[in-house]
Amino acid sequence: KVKYVSAETFVNDYVNATRKGQMAKFEETYRNLDILLLDDVQFFSDKEGTQNEFFNTFNTLHDRGAQIVLTSDRIPQELNKLEERLVTRFSWGLTTDITAPDYETRMAILQTKSESSNLEFPQETLSYIAGQIDSNVRELEGALNRVEFVAKTNNQTVVNIDTASEALRSLKSNTQQPLSNLTVKKIQDEVAKYYHVSTADLIGPKRPKEIAFPRQIAMYLIREL
Repeated sequence: KVKYVSAETFVNDYVNATRKGQMAKFEETYRNLDILLLDDVQFFSDKEGTQNEFFNTFNTLHDRGAQIVLTSDRIPQELNKLEERLVTRFSWGLTTDITAPDYETRMAILQTKSESSNLEFPQETLSYIAGQIDSNVRELEGALNRVEFVAKTNNQTVVNIDTASEALRSLKSNTQQPLSNLTVKKIQDEVAKYYHVSTADLIGPKRPKEIAFPRQIAMYLIREL
């Protein structure tokens, strides 16, 4: 049995089980697993009851030989608001930095997630989304949810690229810096700086080989303004 949850979901399940007197059911759900994947473990910070429960859950799963995969926004030693005994447990395993998924991985994730939707996502639409979001899995899933919401709002059953573009437009505008203050002079200065030439030589009449390529790059960028 495999279970994937966020730390927030674990907290909510624990609180509800405590309130309703259903701890036996809670423990059966979380301690009878082969693999537990828990996201954002730093969410347990300052939650003493939850930390104690997860400590016991961790020990039970570990003693049974189950696999436990945890994600966090920092390494275990920097989780200052977690109990030391939990941090010690987290340090038992392999700690690795998760890099942004490549295009093929993003497509695989989108394909899997879209299959649980009651909408049809053509490959070209998934490819468009994968090309727009390249940061992390969470933002990728968020983008897919946003596209699905817009499609349902428009009463679509097949999600096309136009819908995806509409859904992600505000997302892109929030993450990309505006280009309205970009000028020809700024482009020339930045290109010159990057290629270690002077702006005067870049825009001057001379045509030495070391200037030709940077000048072409600057001209291209200026045309794209």
